[in-house]
Amino acid sequence: MVLVGRVVNNKSDFYVGLSLLKGSRQLWKQTMSPGVGLEILWAPDSRAFSVSSSHQAPNGWFDTQVFVIDPDGFVQEVDVTTPVLQAFGDPVECAWPEPPNVGAVRWLGSSRKILIAAEIVRHRVCDSYGTFHAYEVSLPYPEIVGTLDQLQAKQLYRKDLGDNLTKAPDACILHPKTCWLPSNHPTGATHYRQSSFPKSP
Repeated sequence: MVLVGRVVNNKSDFYVGLSLLKGSRQLWKQTMSPGVGLEILWAPDSRAFSVSSSHQAPNGWFDTQVFVIDPDGFVQEVDVTTPVLQAFGDPVECAWPEPPNVGAVRWLGSSRKILIAAEIVRHRVCDSYGTFHAYEVSLPYPEIVGTLDQLQAKQLYRKDLGDNLTKAPDACILHPKTCWLPSNHPTGATHYRQSSFPKSP
C-alpha cells in the first residue's frame, strides 16, 4: 500500500489531499484542511497510520487522527484526540482557554497501541507553556492504558519526540512556580493548579 499526499496552495485555498492506494485501487481518500505541519506515522505492521496536523499555524493547534485498515482494505477513522484531551484536562493557568496540541509520537510495537503527546501550546499566555505529557492509547477502540509525565517520556522516547518536545523545559515540571506568568498570578497569589493525570494500570 502507498499513501500519496498532494498539497494544494492557491489564492483561495490551502489543504493536503491524502489517498491510500493498493496497486491501481484507491482504498481511501481524505482532505486535511489546512493540514499545516502535517505528519504521518505508519504502524510497524502497516495496518494503521496516524495523521497529525495543525488547524491554524505551525505552533498549533494540532490534533491527531488514526486510520486502521482491515484485511478487506476498509479504512476506519479512530478519534484519539478526544480521550487525550479529556485525560490532559486544563492543568495550568492561562489568560484565556487554550486547547493543547495533540500529536502522535510513535507506535508501540504494532497497530494496537500508539503514544500520543499533549502539549501546552507555546503561547505566552499559559503557565509552563511548551510542557507536555504522553499517553499510551490502545486501538482500535481508543482507551488510555498508560501515562508518562514529561521526564519519563524523555527518558524512554527522546529520539522519537522531535525538536519541540525534546526541548520542553524540565524546570517547569520540577519547579512549577518558576514558570508562572505574572499576569496569571496577581500579587499575593499562592495557588497553582497542579496537573492531575490517571495512573498507569
